[in-house]
Amino acid sequence: MAWLWGQLFELYGSKAEIKYGEVGGEVFNSWCQKLSVLEPDDIKRGLEACLYREEPWPPELQEFMRSCLQTKQAPCHEQYLALPILKSTRDYASKCIKEIRDLLK
Repeated sequence: MAWLWGQLFELYGSKAEIKYGEVGGEVFNSWCQKLSVLEPDDIKRGLEACLYREEPWPPELQEFMRSCLQTKQAPCHEQYLALPILKSTRDYASKCIKEIRDLLK
């Protein structure tokens, strides 16, 4: 867990110290207790998610845990994000309908 704390401090600098406190402190001990149910790969997943957050401050415990478990709970999530974004314009819808009609002829 001290390793995780070090990684969070590396990512967020003094903001992590302000928000979380030092190793062995109250927040640290709380996180240790709550995160003890996670595997090391889960923790790494949560840290990786921190790299892509747009927030300048470190995550709350609940957000970090969700990040740790996200792909574990939804293995198709990455595939979903890789899908092309569908256009929702009327012209695009009309084109699709025309293609379907042509296929049904």
